Amino acid sequence: LPENSPGRTVYFLWRLRGKLVAFDLCVVHNGTLIDEYIGFDYSVAYDLHLYYTTFRDIVVWCLKNGVKEYRSGALNYEPKKRLDFEFNPLDLYFKHSHPGFQRFFRILAQFLKPENFDPVLRELSKKQAKLPREFAD
Repeated sequence: LPENSPGRTVYFLWRLRGKLVAFDLCVVHNGTLIDEYIGFDYSVAYDLHLYYTTFRDIVVWCLKNGVKEYRSGALNYEPKKRLDFEFNPLDLYFKHSHPGFQRFFRILAQFLKPENFDPVLRELSKKQAKLPREFAD
């Protein structure tokens, strides 16, 4: 990734007494930071509130570096809900090369929706469905 986008990739590292406890890989482009991948040492992550600490530090970095918009990556929706993030729907598409299998997968896809497995996403998708059409997109 860094080789393909020189000057756009930013790594953040957090250490506790010299030990790496969190990292974050972000991409910056046209005034927007996209927070792609985050990782924690879960033996200390909850006690240190690392999700919120990393978010705060990245937002401070954005402010200092003229970044106007922060976009978080997918997954881990509960803390994003608590931070009152605006959620954008994520559409998943796939197509099998054999038409017979494609019909089967079209039916199967209805059961594999991410909101079927994550209560926060289920709540957000119900909330989004209640919005007037001009606000739902």
